[in-house]
Amino acid sequence: MKRDHQLAKDLIDQLLKSELPSVLSSTCVYALLVDYRTQEALETLKEIANGDNGITSVSAEVTIVLFNSGELFELHGIERYEK
Repeated sequence: MKRDHQLAKDLIDQLLKSELPSVLSSTCVYALLVDYRTQEALETLKEIANGDNGITSVSAEVTIVLFNSGELFELHGIERYEK
């Protein structure tokens, strides 16, 4: 997915249709990393974080914090895109 941005976008589009919080949370991480549907990804993560989804809610909350601080990109070994 790192090399084929269109494939990444197509996969993200399909996976964001899921009703499973764990699938949505993981998909949102990749959406944030490739700068695609960023606002939707953050909103989805907020919904998951505020829900009763156990560890998935905690993971979503941590992902938001890591994204806002820039550490999400460091953890994945990529440079943050310019806004």
